[in-house]
Amino acid sequence: MAKDSTVTNRFLAGKKVLQYPMGLGSHPVDSHGYDSQYLMIKINSPDRASTLRDDKLTGPVVVTNSRTGSGVAVQKISDKTLNGLAEVVSNLGYDPKFITDQTTAKNADRDLVLKYDEKTVNSEVWRTQKGMSRLDKVIILPMPNEHTVGTSVQYNQNYDPMGITKAGDVVNQLGGNVMGELATLVAPTVISGILNTLKSGLADQRGLLAEQRLALNPKKEVMFDSFGYRQFSFRYSFAPKNEEESNMVSSIIETLRYYSLPEISTSKFFYILPAEFEISFMLGGKDNPHIPRITTSVLQRVGVNYSPNSGVWASLPNGAPLAIDLTLEFLELELVDRNRVWNKNSPITSGY
Repeated sequence: MAKDSTVTNRFLAGKKVLQYPMGLGSHPVDSHGYDSQYLMIKINSPDRASTLRDDKLTGPVVVTNSRTGSGVAVQKISDKTLNGLAEVVSNLGYDPKFITDQTTAKNADRDLVLKYDEKTVNSEVWRTQKGMSRLDKVIILPMPNEHTVGTSVQYNQNYDPMGITKAGDVVNQLGGNVMGELATLVAPTVISGILNTLKSGLADQRGLLAEQRLALNPKKEVMFDSFGYRQFSFRYSFAPKNEEESNMVSSIIETLRYYSLPEISTSKFFYILPAEFEISFMLGGKDNPHIPRITTSVLQRVGVNYSPNSGVWASLPNGAPLAIDLTLEFLELELVDRNRVWNKNSPITSGY
């Protein structure tokens, strides 16, 4: 686990950092003088759940007022939590007065002020997520080689705007117009038979119309129905250069596997829910404005291939694999509507 005293990235200050390759994201600017680009994953775990080894919970998870779903409620932060946060902030070189003088939920997450200006943060409505706490651990990975963003929008293609369920309703509503059109299309002796069939709703109405080479206009329209949750898949190929990087890769995979899973309760009667993940595409010390952001997600699948080289096993002398392929499949917990893409009144809740 990285403990680099030269780390200048304020997002990583005071946190346990798992990073591959080593040093990625430690500084807002890379060795070439450009803003560092990387993927950052924060983990929010249920208070009741166990943590992995020496991981610690740092305080309540803060969400915007736009967040929907269970487990989100207005909840005042206790004085004990505030005092603990003030101590952490003081140790990092910040003025603890910023924490102790205010009791609003936004103060539970100091990274908010680092990402956005203080005015923007103060203008947003914040809530704490009941029963969830942020881990003191951050995972840093390279930008994925392939990243696609898509939303599935469903439309009902059988929508009947007039509420017509029987062909006879057409005759009743349009009356003379239908009669006049039939008179120009079919022989007069056939009209009465067609009308009687339409009005009675008999099953053979289509057959009778077909004999005259006619078909009823269903008068259907395409109507919006619903839209789906976005899913994201990230694939990584790890090729550790030394034992330190090999151990780091193992820790990253173990952490993701551990917190993606539920935990059986002591009574064996309940499962404690898995952790939630906050994924950010970072450019220096800010979100990359050129890539849509991702809302809080759950990790649906962790796929690990320990022998990706054509199925041939290869390892270091200590037994660690020479190469590992990792696949992560995330599912967002929030639906992204147009206000989450752009909202002039809230730059924090838009950009997704």
